[in-house]
Amino acid sequence: MVWIVLLAALTGLQAARAQDPLPSWNETPAKKAILQYVEAVTTPGSPDYISPPDRIATFDQDGTLVTEMPLSLEAYFMVASVK
Repeated sequence: MVWIVLLAALTGLQAARAQDPLPSWNETPAKKAILQYVEAVTTPGSPDYISPPDRIATFDQDGTLVTEMPLSLEAYFMVASVK
């Protein structure tokens, strides 16, 4: 009986995650804007559609976009070591 309840709970959890691509995010205007943008640029026929070969995002080693932090962590470490 316990296994049936556990299986039902896990199935419900999986279904909830499938509906929300960012389940750990709070419901904020930023989350809504990001999801709307992704929907617009990935839906064929949308005026904002971007074809897959043209979708580019470059991430640094710490997960930030390269344009957010132009120097790598190693460069900051070397500068701090020289001081």
